[in-house]
Amino acid sequence: MQIMNASRDTVVRTLTCAVFGIGLFAPAAAHAQSGEPIARTEFTAAYAGEAKLALTASAPGTEWGTAGKESAMLEVAVDGKPVTNVVTFNGAVPLEYDLALGRVSAGKHEITVKVDAAKSPSLQAEVTSMKPSMAPEGDVVARYAPILYGRNLPEIPGAFENANTDVPMLAYHVASADAQGNRVIEYTVIWSNEDGGTNTPSLMARWGRTTDIEWFYRVTVDAQGNRITDAFQALNHGTEAFNGVREDDHPLIQVSSSNNNMTAVTDVATSTGYRFFLATDEVLPPNRAREAMMDAHPWSYLVMAKEVAREGRIEAIADPATLAMSDQRNYLFAEVAKTTRYATPPRAGSWAGTALAAKVGGVWYTSHHNSASISIERDLPAATTIELPPGSTPKDIEAIKAIAVPNGAPGDYSIDVTSLNRGFLLGTDYLPTGSFVNWVGKQTLTPQRTEALLWENRNVVGGAVGGTVPATLALTLGTAPSFGAFTPGVAQTYTTGTIADVTSSAGDAALTVSDPGHLSNGAFSLPEPLLVQFSKSAWTGPVSHDSVAIDFTQRIGANDALRTGSYSKTLTFTLSTQTP
Repeated sequence: MQIMNASRDTVVRTLTCAVFGIGLFAPAAAHAQSGEPIARTEFTAAYAGEAKLALTASAPGTEWGTAGKESAMLEVAVDGKPVTNVVTFNGAVPLEYDLALGRVSAGKHEITVKVDAAKSPSLQAEVTSMKPSMAPEGDVVARYAPILYGRNLPEIPGAFENANTDVPMLAYHVASADAQGNRVIEYTVIWSNEDGGTNTPSLMARWGRTTDIEWFYRVTVDAQGNRITDAFQALNHGTEAFNGVREDDHPLIQVSSSNNNMTAVTDVATSTGYRFFLATDEVLPPNRAREAMMDAHPWSYLVMAKEVAREGRIEAIADPATLAMSDQRNYLFAEVAKTTRYATPPRAGSWAGTALAAKVGGVWYTSHHNSASISIERDLPAATTIELPPGSTPKDIEAIKAIAVPNGAPGDYSIDVTSLNRGFLLGTDYLPTGSFVNWVGKQTLTPQRTEALLWENRNVVGGAVGGTVPATLALTLGTAPSFGAFTPGVAQTYTTGTIADVTSSAGDAALTVSDPGHLSNGAFSLPEPLLVQFSKSAWTGPVSHDSVAIDFTQRIGANDALRTGSYSKTLTFTLSTQTP
């Protein structure tokens, strides 16, 4: 892309539509009724190993927060073999889904994507980008990454239920060494929700979210990367040696409970029939709670909040004095690090918990709603939330303190609170705003000193402030589109597309394109003209990062003579205004 010119009132971008011979993304029709792929691409593996795919997809007309219209279920295949499903939980907004594809041989491969109509709430889906890649040679994390079969429980309405609830959103791993120096790799998945197990208010107080985060596979390997032992998280949070089916070195595991515990797949024919092969190369940062992986993917909070609302688990009138769940935009999302010690081990059922409290309008609001059993017991960095009065902003939060919460008779104890790693609110769009809380120190809680002030709001203050907006017209074009390879002698309509990002401070704006004309290859031009369509081309007010789909259509007739080589056309896209 090249910037041709830019002024206050007009911005112009050029884009070359080219045809290449290999390694191309070629989208097709977005409707699923034909069962044909909606996108395909080719890639060449330089070596035999584990393949990955960054798939950007959306499902027009779907909304995760609306029952019956939650998503589209996609199926991704490599060389015609289905390898993973994808649930488009981000709805009509394109999102990059990071996937594993399994082991492939060296050489050329084809990846196709289609809507899995039998499992999908919606039959409409679009793929805007496919970026295949290979894991580094010898990458044992990718080699042993598990394949997770979806959930089909009789107590949950509907088949293929992960298309509308408890969808596996992302996965990561942590690595450590055992006593013999062998490498231990543990894989964890984050689901959008937890239908069973811990209730919603307890999840918010003890874990700081309503998603479900569970380790689901653990493997120990030697210095050469060979598997020594492996296990998975079984029903009732048990740990069992894996004794199921593998694809190459990938264990097949199935979600088998409403709180997302698992069983080994021993026969694919009796499995649930749909599965998720998530990329696992991301690593949990050291000395952080598991929820830090959600922080790294802010959209996970949006999906979480929409599912809670759709399932009717929010109280009608928000009240921080009640234990009932409120709109998640009314909570401070915090993370605390602490260490607990006892003079003598407490008896079973007794322990010293910790809660956080935030002061708003002179009133202290606690994370555990004064219910001792849902205070924080674990000493790992722990996420929690504090329900605040609706409409609270960062400047309204005056201070944060830690509170010791005895459960039963824990005896003599001390709790060293050493950090608040973050604190943020969700915006009106349910996405995290920036963290405005950070504290490092040491405050010790004891039976004699049950509270300690950790943080006072000195960096978020109110006050009159203003600013000016410069006249802005900004147009950014996405990846150059390609139709793939044209087939001589075959009548066919080829489609492709890209995305334009539009930002304007003007009172109106219009997006136009120069005459598309005909794709040409030197002196040879295609008989049929290139067609260009916008999903939106006019704005009646300011706009920021509005995404516009640009669709390209090229008709090739059976008798059209095609010259060997690449056909292309340079187009000029213009964003202009009459009222700057």
